[in-house]
Amino acid sequence: MSVNFKQKRDLSFLVQDTFLFLKENFKPLGIFLLNYAGPFLLLAAGASAYLQRDLAEFIEANPTAKTDIFMQYKAISASPLYWFVLIFNIVASTVMMSVIYSYIKNYVIYGMESITPEKVLEEVKQTFFIILTANIVVGIATFAGMFLLLVGALYLFVALMFTAFIRVFENAELNDSLKRSLFLVKDNWWITFGSLLVFYGIIIILGYVVAIPEMIFGEVLQAKANSMSRLILSTFTSFGNSFLLAILYIAQIFIYFNLVEKKKMS
Repeated sequence: MSVNFKQKRDLSFLVQDTFLFLKENFKPLGIFLLNYAGPFLLLAAGASAYLQRDLAEFIEANPTAKTDIFMQYKAISASPLYWFVLIFNIVASTVMMSVIYSYIKNYVIYGMESITPEKVLEEVKQTFFIILTANIVVGIATFAGMFLLLVGALYLFVALMFTAFIRVFENAELNDSLKRSLFLVKDNWWITFGSLLVFYGIIIILGYVVAIPEMIFGEVLQAKANSMSRLILSTFTSFGNSFLLAILYIAQIFIYFNLVEKKKMS
């Protein structure tokens, strides 16, 4: 096993080891993600492309909506495609997390050679609803934090972000996982938040890179928003961007182990 998760890391090593793990496990982990999360991501990406087309047509017909995001949201949320995209994105992200969490759990405990498609699929089936439930609870808690203004929601989002992984890796109950996540982040909120910002920034930059083909071919083909070529390009751009979230999920696990080791030393 080339990457040792169970060690303390500063921010530079968090970034370095996240991409080292991705490099060494790109093929097997990528195949698992494509096989299990890929179909849901592709459905969501296709529906999102059509939704973007409908929004572009709505703005073209209603020029005042160009600068009114509330008017735009009202228009797209009225479309059945909006709820289709929302549901399939939730399912896809949960499957992605389940695959990554299960893969890394086996990687840490048993070693990479122990990981098989059958084992990953079985664990995805076992952990899907565990992760989904944990994420819903964290989402509700974060939304409730809005009553304490944005600061409260942001604090809770960061403080509870490890809940789902703790449920999978430590086999803890939901309530214990919430408490455990709060405990790990206590006195480490700012470093956790800063680490997340760095990885979000990396994902945004890579997202622009993924979108380059759409921008180039869109100009070359002079593809309008409602053309089939633009819809196909938009679908694959959205599909590629969705997979970038794998970087964030893996980084969260490195941050989790970093906090665990820091608590042991304190």
